[in-house]
Amino acid sequence: MVWVTAVDTMLATLVLVNDTTMTCGIHRHVHTRAAVHPHLGVALHRQGIRDPRLRGYTSMRYEARLNAWGIMTPLGFLRAPLWQLHKQVFRSVVGYYWYLRLRGYEIDTAVFGRKSYGQSYSLHHFTADSRELRRLLMKLCEKMGRRLRHSGHFAQGVHVFCGFREHGGWHLGRTFPGRVLYATQDLYQVTAELLEQRPAGRKVAHLAVSCYGLVPIELMPAALFETPEAERIRLAGYLDRINDRYGEYVIHPASMMGLEKEVIKRVPFHATRDTLSEIYRA
Repeated sequence: MVWVTAVDTMLATLVLVNDTTMTCGIHRHVHTRAAVHPHLGVALHRQGIRDPRLRGYTSMRYEARLNAWGIMTPLGFLRAPLWQLHKQVFRSVVGYYWYLRLRGYEIDTAVFGRKSYGQSYSLHHFTADSRELRRLLMKLCEKMGRRLRHSGHFAQGVHVFCGFREHGGWHLGRTFPGRVLYATQDLYQVTAELLEQRPAGRKVAHLAVSCYGLVPIELMPAALFETPEAERIRLAGYLDRINDRYGEYVIHPASMMGLEKEVIKRVPFHATRDTLSEIYRA
């Protein structure tokens, strides 16, 4: 069945659908494979649909990019090959996204799950002292671990980044297959090992840590008898509940003493509702 739809109110396109339903609107089918009619220009002309200019249908910035490569109309936009949109016009994955949008794929409604959790801190006084950096790292791991545990996941990999005073930076990540990184102490232990591999003697101005390879805690391998790993998980849950009830850092590692004014909560400009709830909970 051939039907007519509108792609983002910009272009009327003919799509081949494998069912017998005819629909007209701005919504595209997600579960059917769509193909652009090879004689779209002729079909639109017969229906009295003109191919307007791009002005008014895209932003001025996108219009300038398209016009620079000879794409002046929505129909020309549709006919542009993927390599041209990706490599010439947009020079990024945005070209691939537009290629899919123009062919009816609902990429803007896709919801991607959380892939990692992280914390960062810009030091007030630059330092190369490993002891001071490990103290800050502990607090970063505590904040990151609280968010990780509240999500009901454990991690299987960590990443550490150092930005230096003399410009430049260093980073290192490592994955631990089969290992459960859940409690703050577990996260700190592996990240501290990575931090010690940074270039020696260079003063650190920015410190960041993240964990990835998230797995739901329900999928943790079960054991017949309680293991030390399970004890740490249960203890971390108790500590989180105490801090949730009586106040942040009522119970915290001894190495965090004196850091009340360090690594304070920051609200990023791009924060979403979920991010804000994580920030003010952790």
